[in-house]
Amino acid sequence: MFCVGNLNGVVNVADFLIFMDDFGKTITCGHASKVQLVIQNQFNDAVWDTSRNSAGVLTITIKQKSLSTTPLPPPPPPPPPVTDDSAEGDRRALMDLYNATNGDEWVGYTPNWGSDEPLSRWAGVTTDASGRVDTLNLNVSRMSGSLPERLGNLTHLKYLNLVGGRSLSGPIPEGLGNLSQLEVLILGSDNTPNSLKGPIPASLGNLLQLKVLELGRNDLKGPIPESLGNLINLTHLSLHANQLSGLIPESLGNLSQLEVLHLWGNNLTGPIPASLGNLTNLKTLWLSQNGLTGPIPASLGNLVNLEQFSLNSNQISGPILESFGNFLNLTYLDLSANQLSSSIPASLGNLTNLKTLWLSLNQLSGSIPASLGNLVNLEQFFLGRNRLSGPVPESLTKLTNLRSLQLSGNPDLCLPASQSFQIWSLYIPNEDLPKLQRCP
Repeated sequence: MFCVGNLNGVVNVADFLIFMDDFGKTITCGHASKVQLVIQNQFNDAVWDTSRNSAGVLTITIKQKSLSTTPLPPPPPPPPPVTDDSAEGDRRALMDLYNATNGDEWVGYTPNWGSDEPLSRWAGVTTDASGRVDTLNLNVSRMSGSLPERLGNLTHLKYLNLVGGRSLSGPIPEGLGNLSQLEVLILGSDNTPNSLKGPIPASLGNLLQLKVLELGRNDLKGPIPESLGNLINLTHLSLHANQLSGLIPESLGNLSQLEVLHLWGNNLTGPIPASLGNLTNLKTLWLSQNGLTGPIPASLGNLVNLEQFSLNSNQISGPILESFGNFLNLTYLDLSANQLSSSIPASLGNLTNLKTLWLSLNQLSGSIPASLGNLVNLEQFFLGRNRLSGPVPESLTKLTNLRSLQLSGNPDLCLPASQSFQIWSLYIPNEDLPKLQRCP
């Protein structure tokens, strides 16, 4: 489990930790060297006392607030029972898939499907030592129709990839929740979308071994199930480009191994959950093109391993966090088309690996920080249609890798009259620079 708190250096790695809340409930976490401590003010100004007994056990008693953790959601309802759990049952399940998706019309390398050959000789199928199917990897075109419920009988399956060129339709079978050994489930992606419809089954929350869940580029509707927060081994979660609605579940903050989270291009609403700040292994976070509102949670400043962060085309308000300047691995940042206000943090000048920065179409004010001249790898830089004012900093002349620069739509912004800036601007492919006024 996780011990969460701002401990201000009072804990030694050899300490044995006991947390107690103000109701006397004790939460024992083991030796500090074997637990993960999140040192990012997660107690929200709580007050605590520390004491050590004769055995050297350190006790931390929370006086005002309990631990800031996201509880696991309740287990989802069980999927339909497995009725044909055998190697021959696997053959029948595969034939159900073949018949339900017009197997005679599949286009691709699919020898032996429907034959009496061992299943291991069917294209895209591998089996384990007991002859049970453990991999089903079909990337064929003209795979049309619905997925059969009997796929849930393939209980030894570890890898399932069914992408058919936007041809698969119908619901995701509830029975897939029986695939307790499954590690990879791909039913749609950017290159190979499908047209699956209906809700995401809550039963998928039973797949506790799952590491990759890709359901993007379908026509799925309804809320994101809270039960997905049970999938604590997930590293990739892609639900983008669907018609999902409702709130982003707080329970997703339990997915501590997650590296990629794609929720963009849906109809999600409400605030960004503060619990997403627990996902400190995240490298890619895309929440763009939804209807999200409210400020950026301060907890997102914990995501120091981010390489790509996109939040564009929402209704996010408030300031850009100063802590974003700690995202030293970031190469792509898009906060455009929101309602962000206040000034651009000078700390963004720390992001020296950044190649793309979109802050346009907001309500940002004040001057452009001179520190942005430190972004020497920047190739795309968009600040247009804000309320920025004052001179464009001369330091931007250090951005010799720029391929696109947009500053227009800021009526109170002006261009320096220096010769060095004028020469630099000649080499920037930008049609709106000449539209800006000269500084007096």
